[in-house]
Amino acid sequence: MSYLNKFPADLLKIDKSFIDEMDSGESSRQYVATIINIGHLFGFDVISEGVETTEQIKTLKEIGCDYIQGFVWGRPTDPEEAMKLVLP
Repeated sequence: MSYLNKFPADLLKIDKSFIDEMDSGESSRQYVATIINIGHLFGFDVISEGVETTEQIKTLKEIGCDYIQGFVWGRPTDPEEAMKLVLP
């Protein structure tokens, strides 16, 4: 953890493997909450990857996660379809 202060970063990403187990029990939930808190103590925004359910979104919101990414928002798409989504 001492290396976190040395990296030129401002965002900490939580691996999907932690998110998959997060709602399986209180200890798993607290583990993710602790990762988020440590990230915030180091001055990082925190993003969770692999979010696939609205329940995971709810839990992450409750424990203070800043951002999420995952299939809950949408599946990967080809460049042409992506452009249609982001351009007017």
